[in-house]
Amino acid sequence: SASQNFNVAQLSQVILTITPDTGHHIASLLLNGENALSLLTEDGKLTIESMTASASVSVTFAPNVHDVTFRYGETIYQQTQVAYGETITVPDDPKLKGHTFAGWDKPVPETMPDSALVFTALFTVNQYTVTFTIPSEEWTKEFTLDYGAAITVPDVPQKPGYTFAGWDKPVPETMPDADLV
Repeated sequence: SASQNFNVAQLSQVILTITPDTGHHIASLLLNGENALSLLTEDGKLTIESMTASASVSVTFAPNVHDVTFRYGETIYQQTQVAYGETITVPDDPKLKGHTFAGWDKPVPETMPDSALVFTALFTVNQYTVTFTIPSEEWTKEFTLDYGAAITVPDVPQKPGYTFAGWDKPVPETMPDADLV
């Protein structure tokens, strides 16, 4: 907030240039106690016409506020508005089935700059093990697969006089987020 008083005998025109600090904007502008924001030009100039007595100008500055968005894929995980210079609060790590959170795509600054920010979560796919076993034959096939990868059922050994009836439980088409035996 800043104020300036002028005492003049008579001036035909006074032009004041009002420039906020980086990351701030003019929140209010009073000329002789009256709102004068509409008199301010885009380049921050205030023109006072026909001053014949004292004038009082009061300006209040406020920090700019921008969005901080944390997302994974196209999903917004958290979005907040943070004022310039304030602390940015990083949310808890997001969860994605079958994946491990690996961080954000770029460093998150401690304090808010004078622009909106978007951070995208990075994930690594988890790996799980699928094990096919025929205990009576001491036969085992084990595969390590990424979550969601197609599961290929191995060929089973042939035993004369027997027909393989199938596995003890259904084999899913893709690898779930747990080991299978």
